[in-house]
Amino acid sequence: MRGVLLPLVLVLAGASTGCAGRRADPPSPALPTRLLDQAQTTPDQVPTGVVTARLIATPDTWTRTWQRVQAGRYPPPSPPPVDFGAERVLYVAAGPPAMAITDVAPSVTGGRPQVAVTITVAGSCGGAAVVSRPYRLVAVPPVPGPDDTEVPVTVTRTPQRC
Repeated sequence: MRGVLLPLVLVLAGASTGCAGRRADPPSPALPTRLLDQAQTTPDQVPTGVVTARLIATPDTWTRTWQRVQAGRYPPPSPPPVDFGAERVLYVAAGPPAMAITDVAPSVTGGRPQVAVTITVAGSCGGAAVVSRPYRLVAVPPVPGPDDTEVPVTVTRTPQRC
């Protein structure tokens, strides 16, 4: 029995530290952000209960994204300047029942970007709730990842204050 138990203990101990024998990297502190734009409604059809984030790493993708979110404005404003040698853009959008995106806190874990998002959701304040699909565009320091890719999101929901 002892001959079987020792290899089993070693396998279980190795599994708790990962295949390479090391623990997962802790998340970095939240990266600084610079607000570029935010609004109550994105033209993107974000499904109910979903919050998405995309990494924008090139001027072409930034221009296309800006034109899409400003499509309802005439004339559309020029996009805020972004130095892609020193910054990237995160486009965060939320579907109903989100009423507002109140915080975007990007970080890097294990060499990959991720973002913690806080949203305000419709409460039971009486009357009809406003259905919106808010978005926020923020500039962040360069983070790893290809252009126009999804970034994992962790969401905190806070109820609307009545």
